[in-house]
Amino acid sequence: LLEASVPSLPLANVLCICVCIVFTTLGPCDPECSDDGCDGPGPQQCVTCLHFFLKFKNNSRLCVSECPQRFWGDRRRCKRCYSSCASCSGSRSNQCTSCVPGHHLTEGTDTCTASYTDLCKKCSENCLKCTSYSICTECKPGTSLQGNRCQRSCDDGFYHDAQEDECRPCHKACATCAAAGVEACSRCAKGFLMEEWRCVSSCSAGFYATEPSPEIADGHGICRRCDSSCLTCAGPSRQNCSSCSSGHRLQEGVCVVNTGCTDGQSTISLLYYMLASMLLENKPCCISPPRFSDVFKAK
Repeated sequence: LLEASVPSLPLANVLCICVCIVFTTLGPCDPECSDDGCDGPGPQQCVTCLHFFLKFKNNSRLCVSECPQRFWGDRRRCKRCYSSCASCSGSRSNQCTSCVPGHHLTEGTDTCTASYTDLCKKCSENCLKCTSYSICTECKPGTSLQGNRCQRSCDDGFYHDAQEDECRPCHKACATCAAAGVEACSRCAKGFLMEEWRCVSSCSAGFYATEPSPEIADGHGICRRCDSSCLTCAGPSRQNCSSCSSGHRLQEGVCVVNTGCTDGQSTISLLYYMLASMLLENKPCCISPPRFSDVFKAK
């Protein structure tokens, strides 16, 4: 068609015109377009984006090198942060990395909380300074910061009762405690030992006492569990047993299976034991030998 419209032009000139027309119509794509090309020169005309894209309500897209403030990148798409986040790692309220004006970032929760800069509000009770009503940063004398709240400081041997807002005595076994009861001790009183988070006057069966040590448990003794083969013990190993469970006997500090027979019992042969076990409800090896008349009756 082109040759028919300009028959007098040489072929080289025709090719040059074609190349110029194609280059003028298409031109180079925007730098934010991928190698898939474009439908025009602008960043909103890319087939696919090289880095990220913003999608608008009319379904149009704009390719960008990075997501703008208050957006985050998710598989090349820029998604909006939570309303109080200036920057974020996700769309939820607890994924903020910085906050919009009028808010501050709460450590540990990654949430943006409203800052009371234009309106002074009272902190919670016992707070000297705070960032919001329930988040104390400094406490009044006689109280200490526990979490985000200021709790009354009690002397050793007492704990703070939050409901009554007063110091109450610990259990007599506790030197210090977090609440009422023997299992709330944090340190044991003199003459008591720590046994699995409770203070006792003496170790229970299956435990043995250790000497007080300044390196562990603030210097008081600890009840540690015996070896599983011991009923009671004087130390941690299986050679430290002092008594054994039923069916075992103590032999040089070790609990072994009891194979001896008591008075009135006798050791029987393997064949006789097997026969007696089958006929007399699996009696143990050390039994009073049954009479043969009983064996045959059992049939």
